[in-house]
Amino acid sequence: MAQKRSIQDIIPPARSQPLRKMPPESNAVHQEEVTEEKTAFPTSKNNRKKNNNPRPGGTIFGLITIALVIVIFIISAFVIVSTLFHRADVSITLNEFDVTVAQAFNASPDGVLLSFTEVTTEETQSTTVPRSGTQFVEDRASGTITILNEFSSAKQRLITNTRFETEEGLIFRVKTPVVVPGFTIESGKKIPGRLDVTVYADEPGDQYNIQASEFTIPGLRGSPQFSDMYARSDGAFFGGFVGEKAVVDEATKDAAVAQLKRELEGSVVEKMRSGLSDSELLFEDNVTVTFRELGETINEDGALVSVVAIATAPVFLEEQLAKVIAIEGGVSFENPLRIGNLDEIAILTKDIDEEGIIEVTISGEARLVGAYNQESLIEDLSGKNRQNVGVVLSGYPAIKDMRISVYPFWRGQVPEKTDRITVTVENNGG
Repeated sequence: MAQKRSIQDIIPPARSQPLRKMPPESNAVHQEEVTEEKTAFPTSKNNRKKNNNPRPGGTIFGLITIALVIVIFIISAFVIVSTLFHRADVSITLNEFDVTVAQAFNASPDGVLLSFTEVTTEETQSTTVPRSGTQFVEDRASGTITILNEFSSAKQRLITNTRFETEEGLIFRVKTPVVVPGFTIESGKKIPGRLDVTVYADEPGDQYNIQASEFTIPGLRGSPQFSDMYARSDGAFFGGFVGEKAVVDEATKDAAVAQLKRELEGSVVEKMRSGLSDSELLFEDNVTVTFRELGETINEDGALVSVVAIATAPVFLEEQLAKVIAIEGGVSFENPLRIGNLDEIAILTKDIDEEGIIEVTISGEARLVGAYNQESLIEDLSGKNRQNVGVVLSGYPAIKDMRISVYPFWRGQVPEKTDRITVTVENNGG
């Protein structure tokens, strides 16, 4: 009879336990090492995957950034070019009229149609003439004083050789009789009578070369006039000297004076011309030059000789001259004109019998040109749109045509800065 099996025979027996248990710390260390091995490999794998396959979002952001930088650069360059190189060239054509004229006109200082102003200009030049020898001299100083009369409203007469004394006791005299006007009363205030005279030192010597001084009149001492009649000088006295002085050959001095006159004749006219405004005209043929020789000053090297040139000439307003030429030529233009070819016409003047009136003869082929103010035109154009400058042009009847070029080409506005606007006048060809 077969032997019966129990349930223990069916269930496999449990794994037998080892004879010696592993220490707990050894198991922990082993588990930690296993964990590290498991995590290290996946991390390295992820890194390789990230480097080999960048994210699409990062690439798009970089491209957008580059594009923005390029756009900003282009805009900045456009703004810089538009600002730094912004300018305008204005080309204008003026109204012109050709007139043949050969006519004499009368002009006076207060003339309505044609007037003139008489202008006088002086210029002085000096040169040193070498000495030809020496001589002993005794020179007396001289100067100008003003005699004042507070004593009486009647004239006061002083005789020849009347003395005038400084505070230091130096005596000067007049060489001729003088009559000093009486005082006047203005607004309750006494105004002394005045007379300018030349006085001469009583003795030679440089001690009489005094500066501005006050003078009494010794001959009036003890009289009522003494305190109320006196004199004063505003400038220095010169010429007092005792000793050896240079002697100058007269022929040499005359040659030096003649050379000064030749040099002055041209320079005084240029000085006169430089003092005129742009609207005034001076014609060299109408200038009169006279000369005055000043007394020479002797020094150790020779003599300093000086000459004064006095130039006198009538000066005309160009607008008035152009107007009388236009009337003579039958030009109907109501606005100001100027003469475009002054060098090609002759304008001569001469005095006539009637005082203050001169005769002006104008002859030649005159080209009359519309007159305008260029500075005002530039001011009016600045900042205007190129398409709307017709409003500005209407205020300048002298301008026949105007063309404006603005740079860079995309700028449609004239620069606001006037120094970036250039105006060129074109010839009509007439």
